[in-house]
Amino acid sequence: MNPCSAPAITLLSTPVHNAAFHAGTPDRDKVLAVSRRSARRTGRQWSGATPSSVAKGAPASVLLCAALAFHRSVPSRKTRPGQCIACMRFRVESDDSLTVLDSEVAALQREAASLRKSVADLEAENLQQLRLQQERLFKVFDADNSGAVDVRELQVGWKELQGVDLDDIMAKRLLHVHDENQTGLLELEEFDLKSFQATLERLWAEDRAKELAALQEEQERQEKLATEQQVKEYYESLPGNPDIGLAVRCCSALTYLLPFLDSVHHGVPLGIMVPPIMPFFDSWILAWKSVDIIPFGPLIIFVAMQNLAGKQDLPALLRFNLYQAVQLDVVVNITGLLLTLCGPVDPTGWIWVIGSILTFLLCVASITYSVASVSQGVAPRSIYWISEKAEEAMGLKRPDAGPPP
Repeated sequence: MNPCSAPAITLLSTPVHNAAFHAGTPDRDKVLAVSRRSARRTGRQWSGATPSSVAKGAPASVLLCAALAFHRSVPSRKTRPGQCIACMRFRVESDDSLTVLDSEVAALQREAASLRKSVADLEAENLQQLRLQQERLFKVFDADNSGAVDVRELQVGWKELQGVDLDDIMAKRLLHVHDENQTGLLELEEFDLKSFQATLERLWAEDRAKELAALQEEQERQEKLATEQQVKEYYESLPGNPDIGLAVRCCSALTYLLPFLDSVHHGVPLGIMVPPIMPFFDSWILAWKSVDIIPFGPLIIFVAMQNLAGKQDLPALLRFNLYQAVQLDVVVNITGLLLTLCGPVDPTGWIWVIGSILTFLLCVASITYSVASVSQGVAPRSIYWISEKAEEAMGLKRPDAGPPP
């Protein structure tokens, strides 16, 4: 570099001249002319400059040249030289960073491709080893070298390798599952010990589940049979004296005279509605009045029946019917009391008429069933609620199996 250019560079680097130089106006030529004249005037001062002094001005010249080049490339943009230099440095550094990143990405891609190739080679090698092992195991099972394994060979080979005996049914099921071409034999392409083991475990699990279900079903059936037998024994016999002779049957039937006499007057409305049966009610009402002549006659009979039913030495059939007749008589009398209380709210009397007729009919039906059962030597234990209360009075508890058979 000519030493004379240093003053010009120095001049251009001042703020005033620099602003005029980059303003994009005609003053630029004047600045250049002034700079040249200043350089000629001060040439003598720089003629004796040392290389080190010239070197001090070199960076400024480089920066100004770069700024000038950038300014000429973008004439319409008004920027300071420092900003242009920073932009150029950023662009250079960005280009270098992108180049480094591209190199790293390319290296990673090459490494990934290499790993994929290694994995593929390893898988191929493993498949080849498995294939060879499968062929060796197949030859162990294929004792006659026929190229296929039948049921018998499958049983023998499995016993030899796994130490487990397969019965004929399980061996056939296993072969049927894996016999894809349905030839009845296992060929090399169908032979896979791991799949065989998984299939056997599944089949064994299914068999165990079926056995458990069958066992549970059998247990439920046995429990049901035991419950039915318990219910049957419960209703066919009564605890205590088992005597069911003719005298016991007759006495058991006579116990129902008390609830019948107490229900006769409830049937009077039915006799009025049906006159032909009214003499029947008249005769029984007369019998009831003959009992009622005795002071507290019905109550004395009620208490006596209750005390007799509590004697353990009496036949069980008689005791049960005494308890049941007492319970039936209580229901009849309570119903009659309720119907009497309904009088004020029933001016027409139809509630009393209908209620009385229903009470009489239900009582007669219960007594008829009881007498018919007693005549056969069987306890009448199917009257709703009343029979259950009679059983509880005897110390019995019905099994949790619903109504009697």
